[in-house]
Parts: sequence; structure tokens; C-alpha cells
Amino acid sequence: MYVETGHFLRQTMRDISIAGGKFEVREFATPQAIAGLSEKLVFNCTGLGSRDLFGDQELHPLRGQLAILLPQLFLGGSPLIVRLFPNHREIEEDYYRRTKILPIMHTVAIKRSVYEKHPWVAMSLYKAFVKSQQETYADLYVTAALKTMLPWLTKHVEDARALMGDDYWPYGFAPNREALATFLRYHHEQGLSKRLLEPEELFAPETLESFKI
Repeated sequence: MYVETGHFLRQTMRDISIAGGKFEVREFATPQAIAGLSEKLVFNCTGLGSRDLFGDQELHPLRGQLAILLPQLFLGGSPLIVRLFPNHREIEEDYYRRTKILPIMHTVAIKRSVYEKHPWVAMSLYKAFVKSQQETYADLYVTAALKTMLPWLTKHVEDARALMGDDYWPYGFAPNREALATFLRYHHEQGLSKRLLEPEELFAPETLESFKI
């Protein structure tokens, strides 16, 4: 699940304040200092600092629940943590050449009650995201003033197009069906679903068809 951390944390802070909670910024040098707190409920937000706080040199930071972060040890160049596949780009490109699958990052969900009351919302959202995608594609290929702080952005875009075509991050059902079917097969094989689902079962029927804006 993807969480927009900034919005989530602000809402969490509001909810805690409404419930009578309060926020204090403190520094803890030892676990004993934490154990000496009088508060009955403490939110543990030590995060990647837990390794130093608890003096456990074998503790390695992993992906958290709220966001995806590169481990601090890795960013610092520590030999204790390295990439599993140093040549990950070559491996990923080879996987795409063989399978034509680009792993999907996100999907959009609609509450069933909303969809049943307003069935047009599914296709309207889909069209809005596709329109936004088309504008982003165009922005990424503007050479007069690069849209991101990536020096060779244009070359990255051209490399992606050469390997994957102009629509290198496709939206919609048809171009992603094989990736969805592969995901569902893994999902069933690993015992997460009682039966093997078909990709068509997951989406509003009207969004299965392609369209032109």
C-alpha cells in the first residue's frame, strides 16, 4: 500500500491532538532513558536511528510502513549493506525484453458504494489520469528547460522509448493484462487467493476498453 506520508502524518497528529494527546521533542541517548518515561503510551518514531540508540551493530534498517527510504548505512557508503543486484538496471531491462512486463507500482481503488451510486466515476478517473500521463510524457521530453533535476533526463527518456516504446509506462487494462495475470498467478500460487482470478474480475467493466482523448 502506498501512503502519502505528509498527508498521513498531519492527519495522525490532528487525531492525536483531538484525543487529548500532546507532542514533545526529546532526545534519547539510551534505551534506559526511554524506559524511564512516565507516559503509559509512547509512539516509537526512532526509525533508522534505532541502530545507534540500541547499540546493536547487527541491526540493519529495513523498509518501513509509511514510506520507502534508502537505508542510511547504504547512503553513507557502509560495506555492511549493499544492493542485492549491483547491475540491477541490466537485469531489469533483460527481464522486460523477455517478458514485456514492467511491474505495476500503483492502482486506483474506488469504494464500491461510490461506484454503484455514480458508475461514471471509474471512467472519468481513468481518463483524468491518462490525460495527466500524456502531459507528463510531453514535459519529460522538453529540452529547453528540464522538468526534473536529472542532468541526462532526455537521454533517459530516449533510452526508455528505444526499449519500451513511446508509451513506456502504459496505463489501462489491455497493455497491462499480462503483468496483472502474472501477479494473480503468483498471488494464487503463494496461497493468498483461494482460486486463480482473472484480471478482468478486478476492474470496472467500462475501464477494460481503450479510448482516445
